[in-house]
Amino acid sequence: MGIASLDDKKGFDMAKFAGLFTGLCLLLFLVLPEPVQSAEEAELMERWLVTDSLSKRTVDHTLWEKFLASYLTANDAGAVVFDYGAVGDLDLEALTSYIEILSRTDVDRLNRLEQKAFWINAYNAIVVSVALSEYPVKSINDIGGWFLAPGPWQAKRFRVYQINLSLNDIYHRILRPIWNDPRIHYALSCGALGCPAPKATPYKGETIESDLDMAARIFINQGPAIFFIKGNGINISRIYDWYEEDFGASDGEILDHIRSLADENLARQLAPVIKISGHGFDWALNDQR
Repeated sequence: MGIASLDDKKGFDMAKFAGLFTGLCLLLFLVLPEPVQSAEEAELMERWLVTDSLSKRTVDHTLWEKFLASYLTANDAGAVVFDYGAVGDLDLEALTSYIEILSRTDVDRLNRLEQKAFWINAYNAIVVSVALSEYPVKSINDIGGWFLAPGPWQAKRFRVYQINLSLNDIYHRILRPIWNDPRIHYALSCGALGCPAPKATPYKGETIESDLDMAARIFINQGPAIFFIKGNGINISRIYDWYEEDFGASDGEILDHIRSLADENLARQLAPVIKISGHGFDWALNDQR
C-alpha cells in the first residue's frame, strides 16, 4: 500500500472542508427565520375558543389610549405614524405596564366582542413595543431574526394563562380563524407604512363592529390599499395577495370587496377595472421621520 503524498492529503482536507461548509450553509438556510412576516395559513388554537357570551366585563385600555394620544402624528405625506423617537422612559414603562395588564386579563370571561378588541389592541401594542425595543430601525423586519433567533413575528413576547404567544399566534391562530372577518386585517398595524395606520383610540367591544368598518374604509380610500389604476388593471396592497382566501376566491371577488368599501370618487376610478395587475407593500417603519 502506497504512502499518500502531501498533495493528496491537501486534496482530501479541502474536499472535507467543502462538504462541511456546504452542509452548514444548508442547515442555516433551513433554520433561519423568515426576514419578513410570512403569509401564514389561519390555523386555529382551540384553547382560545372559550368565551362568556353573557359577560359585561370590559378591559381597561387607558394606558394605551394615553400612549396613542401622545405619540400618533402625521408624516410629510399625511400618513398617520408614530413618533417613536419622542417616546420617553416613563411612557415606555406605561406601554410595558399596559401589555402586562393585558397578560393578566381573564380572557375566558370576556364576551366575543370584547375578546376581539382585546386581541387587536394586544397585537398593536406589542408591535409598538417591538419597534421601540431596538429603535432606531428602518423596518420592524430588521429586529431579531439573526442566526437562530426568532424574528419579530415568531418571538413569544406575550403570555396569557401561562401560554406564550407570538404576534403570528395572535394574528393567524386566534384572530383570523376564530372570527373569520376580513376587516381584522384593516385593524392590525404591523409597524410598516404598508399596513393599516394605527387607530387614534383603542378598540373596544361596544364599538368594535363600527370601528372595523371605519378601519376598512380608511385603508381602502385613504391608505395604501391601492398603488395605482391603469386602464383596466389595478396594483393593490400585497395584503390582498398574502391573505387572498380571506377576501375572496378570485381577483373578481377581491375587487368586489374593495368596491363595496369605496367612496364615490374611488368607485368612479374603479369602474373600468377588471383585473389585478400587481401587488406592492412598503415595509419602512411607520415612523414620523
